[in-house]
Amino acid sequence: MESWNFRALQVLNLHHRNPNDVMLWMDRAQRLSSLGILSPSQLVDTFVTLDALPALFATNEGAGAIKTVVRVTDPQL
Repeated sequence: MESWNFRALQVLNLHHRNPNDVMLWMDRAQRLSSLGILSPSQLVDTFVTLDALPALFATNEGAGAIKTVVRVTDPQL
């Protein structure tokens, strides 16, 4: 959480059961992306293959990541 404070991040709990709330936040995210205000790819700083995922969970290697993308297929294909 110290790194969150350093980055001035605010954490919102978006675990809602109300479908209207979920749709509202999805709409906002898509609008920010379409306007070029937010680029989701800029949030990704780590990539891991599906085979390497158990090792990532077993270690502390990904602790500093903001967002991790799990690649289920080989990106070379």
